[in-house]
Amino acid sequence: MKNSLQSEKKDQDFKMANHKNLTSPDNSTKVSKLIPPQKLTDNFELNSIKSHPDINHVAEYIDNKFYFAILTEGKNLPKSIADVHFFSIDDELIYQNFFNDFGPLNLSCLYKYCWKVSKKLNNPRYCDKQIVHYCIKSNEKKANAAFLISSFAVLCLNKSPKDAYKPLLDANISLKPFQDASIGHSIYHIRLQDCLNALFKSVAFGFLNLNDFDVSEYEKYEKVEYGDMNWIVPQKFLAFSGPSTEPGTLYHAPERYHEYFKENNISTVIRLNKESYDSSRFTRIGINHYDIYLPDGSIPSRKVLYQFLYISEVTNGPIAVHCKAGLGRTGSLICAYLIKHYKMTAKEAIAWTRICRPGSVIGHQQTWLESMQKELLFSGQQYRMKHFSEVDKIFHHKYGMYSIVQKIERKNNSVKLPKNLTFRQYFKLDSVEKNKSDDLSWKRKLSNNDISTKNKQLKFINFFGTNGSICDYIVRKFGGLSERESTSSEKQTDKSSNSKLGKRNSTDELTVVNHQMNKSSDVLTQGDLLKKIKINNN
Repeated sequence: MKNSLQSEKKDQDFKMANHKNLTSPDNSTKVSKLIPPQKLTDNFELNSIKSHPDINHVAEYIDNKFYFAILTEGKNLPKSIADVHFFSIDDELIYQNFFNDFGPLNLSCLYKYCWKVSKKLNNPRYCDKQIVHYCIKSNEKKANAAFLISSFAVLCLNKSPKDAYKPLLDANISLKPFQDASIGHSIYHIRLQDCLNALFKSVAFGFLNLNDFDVSEYEKYEKVEYGDMNWIVPQKFLAFSGPSTEPGTLYHAPERYHEYFKENNISTVIRLNKESYDSSRFTRIGINHYDIYLPDGSIPSRKVLYQFLYISEVTNGPIAVHCKAGLGRTGSLICAYLIKHYKMTAKEAIAWTRICRPGSVIGHQQTWLESMQKELLFSGQQYRMKHFSEVDKIFHHKYGMYSIVQKIERKNNSVKLPKNLTFRQYFKLDSVEKNKSDDLSWKRKLSNNDISTKNKQLKFINFFGTNGSICDYIVRKFGGLSERESTSSEKQTDKSSNSKLGKRNSTDELTVVNHQMNKSSDVLTQGDLLKKIKINNN
């Protein structure tokens, strides 16, 4: 009886102490003080976030330090605890959808997330705290949040795609696959694993270097008012919205692109849609211009595909590619190049292109790429064997996309390539320069299923934090972020097999009626519709 009374008194004392803690000004208390005394002997994890009542499905990314979790349904915020720092990006990093597409988030969001998390991990204020990225129980928000944290693991913690995805599996977190920008219900999906594989390969090939990435340039030029253009492959492919000189359109004149094209040594423009401007408006400033027409929303014929690949392989310097909106036809052909020359799968190529330029590759264009994957991979092997005598030799780019270092070197006139330097010669020159350094290697042997990370080191502590680094330059110049802050396919292929190189006077055949684009037209093509939505989003 006496023991029973003592036990009741202890419980009452605990409840009173707990009440005082929860009503304190900072509304925070230690995890250990939230635990009833009787639970201390029941293998209760004092310092584990997994015991928090407001979150579940906890995935651990850094042992006893960094976690991802789903907020319990019905909760708006997790209860604050002194040992834990919670944060969410659900309302901060947002995907601008066209229709029912919802992700993956673009390079800008990915960069900002890596910056934010790296700053938190290096902040002395949180050195003794567990850090938890939580998201609400929404399928779309959950998929994008999982994309960000697992991408951080690949890019900043040097995990393999498989290891970056494993914590989500262990926590039993189900994820909705990303879908394309089709109107209405879509059956064309890519998975988070495809995105992680694409990111991993993009780093291996030198496409992306977060320590040398000008996020302000990316954000500026992706806007419609500044040209609506995105690099997909550094110093090789720039996808952009088609120019037009027709009156009353939503598009820029070719002259609007001259300055940026000159600054980035664009040597060639490939137009995939009907003629809406005179090609001489590019050729008169020394930019080559090709027309390879295919109807809006369609898939390329083999003739169109191999014309595009041939031009891309023999062209001197970077190529700017456009259709109407610069998404469907443009994205599909650039993806085909990624499959052939960088051994990406179709879904990996689509994932990477959408991370760079959301909305790329629409509808049955994905099915076409998947059907062409085997042929393109084999064609790539033949190409590498012919030119380099090795089927697994993959190019590593000297500079990633939106490189600050490259801009500085250009400004100082330290990078001067001969005007007649071909694509293959450019990478041979790059390889010679890289071989002079012990820590750089231009030759990367990668298989589609097994990419070794054996020699990588954990660098999240120094990420964005080294004195004199590129990111210090970014902070000084642009300012940092605050803490708040195919049977049917073959038939369509045959229909478009009449495409020819050179100028072509033709009209887009696939249209959506009952919309008015301008005074002279009462039809709205798929490209027009996507463009209009993007303008509204901006």
